[in-house]
Amino acid sequence: MGLLFFLLIITLVLTVHELGHAWVMTQNGVKIKRMGLGFPIGKPIFKFHWQKFPDVTFVIYPIPLGAFVEPTPEGVIFMENLPYKNKADIYGAGPWANIVFACIIWLIVATCFIGNGANYPAYARIAGLCVALVLFRHFLWRYILPFAGLVWFGVLVYLVAQNPLDSVSGPIGIVTIAKKESVSLSSTALFGGYISLMIGLFNMIPIYPLDGGKIIELLFKQRKARDIFRRISIVTILSILVLAFTSDFINLLK
Repeated sequence: MGLLFFLLIITLVLTVHELGHAWVMTQNGVKIKRMGLGFPIGKPIFKFHWQKFPDVTFVIYPIPLGAFVEPTPEGVIFMENLPYKNKADIYGAGPWANIVFACIIWLIVATCFIGNGANYPAYARIAGLCVALVLFRHFLWRYILPFAGLVWFGVLVYLVAQNPLDSVSGPIGIVTIAKKESVSLSSTALFGGYISLMIGLFNMIPIYPLDGGKIIELLFKQRKARDIFRRISIVTILSILVLAFTSDFINLLK
């Protein structure tokens, strides 16, 4: 039951990430074609329209643990012509939404289990952080997030250099940890908040096509510089994926 609840939280975390993008897209006049759950491969198993957004098609695909938002072709062109601050808002809203969501989860758990030894001052600080994230979101999206992404990437490189196989985990490693953490609804929710935070931080890394990489790419004015940045990014992210799956494979053999 705990593992099932964890899988639902993962789906919710990914949905929150895409809703962050979609919310800021609509604020900046970018038209959305589709939003959905699951990997957009094959035919959707469910499709519907919401009266509040009649032009948006909401779909659900059979392969779970994924979410996406797809602008219209006109929306893509419109977004490409937006100034830096608007684009940075759109790209930064996804990781920001995950971090805020993590704070909200922890606050809910703290409120529900405050009598069971929860550290009230610590959670009060989390509440203050959540408020600050909301109030100063535009400044965070445009200026802090790219710098924080660079710092986080430096930390990741340091950890990998120290202990490559234990620094990153693939799907199997995450599920294994989830089984250990999913002993109760509260512990599963807390771990779900941690996953939301990690997804937000991971997407802040300045590697294309992650959100942090898309913001960094906006700083390159020449097409050649952007192409070089994308090639380096592809090599880097493939290396991370190979390391993650290698870690999973070796841990399975132990």
